[in-house]
This record gives sequence, structure tokens and C-alpha cells, in this order.
Amino acid sequence: MRLRKSPKKPKEIVTLVDLGAGKIPERVADLAFRHPKKRFEAVDKATPRRRSSTINAIRKKAMPDLKRRPDSSVKIINTDFLLSHMILKKLEKRQLKVNPEKPIPRAFLRQVRRVLVPNGRFYITTEKTMAKFYLPQLRKFFGEKNVSARPPSPAEIKTHHMRVRLEDGVEMIRIVCANRKGRRA
Repeated sequence: MRLRKSPKKPKEIVTLVDLGAGKIPERVADLAFRHPKKRFEAVDKATPRRRSSTINAIRKKAMPDLKRRPDSSVKIINTDFLLSHMILKKLEKRQLKVNPEKPIPRAFLRQVRRVLVPNGRFYITTEKTMAKFYLPQLRKFFGEKNVSARPPSPAEIKTHHMRVRLEDGVEMIRIVCANRKGRRA
């Protein structure tokens, strides 16, 4: 008698992970409403845990969340002001000397690239003043042609903290990094 191997369960791909989503994950809720068949996750240490058929709210910091994910399991990773927040928190605790040439922790970028599917996207919304520090490092890490920057469109200004910054006159930049196949730093 020959035993059959049970078919492998296909790895489930998450459409979008919003790192630093906040207490009320507005972006994820809006996307889940418009795309009920796709999976979305909101990650923040302040997010109350919730689960529905399309949204999974995870109460965790960004780096531990990325480490738990399998390789090539996310199509889009979004961060709104998370990188600035991470750097400022570490400076306050004196845990990090910020190198202006590499302000983003390299371990964080490696985890982002590891979990993104080939041709996946990493979106970063940040203040224009911080973008000038991030862009050279991101272009070196993801490749010159794989990184672009532009002001966010009105449709992208979804969250409360983005609207407040806009009202306060803060210029924002939306950086898009593409995870092209075969590019490793």
C-alpha cells in the first residue's frame, strides 16, 4: 500500500501590512472595506487586538512582527512616519547614534526586503526634511531605479495623523521602494 503525501498548504500572502498603524488603523479599515476578499494587517504596539475575515490587528512593535513572518509573504508594507518615530525614540533613550548617511536601521530594511514578495512595494510617508536623509540609503539598499519619491496624493492622505500634519503645514513625501528580484545588498 502506497501512502499519499498530503498536498502542501499554499503560503497565504498578505496584501498589505501597515506598520505603525496607530490605535485606530484607518488605512487598513478603508482598504478592507473596498477589497473584502484580500487580507490586511495593522501592526502597532498601541493597536487593540482584533480579527475579522479581512483585517488582523496585531499589538506588536514593527521589528518583532517582521521577524515572525515567513519569507516572501507580503505584497505591500506601509509606514506613515514610523521611521522618524523609531529613530527619535532611540535617540531619546540614547540607544542609537544616528549616522546621517544611514539613518534607517539596516536590520529593519533587511527584514522588510525578506518578507516582501518579488516586485512587492515598501511605502514610506515621512516629513520632507527627513526624506533627504532616507533617500540615499534606500536607493543604495533597493537600487537606484527601484526607489521614487513624490508628495502624497489627496487619496493617500487617509489617516488622522497625516491630515493633522498637513493642517500644521508639514510637507510630506511618499517614498516607494520596489523589491526587484535578485537585488541583494
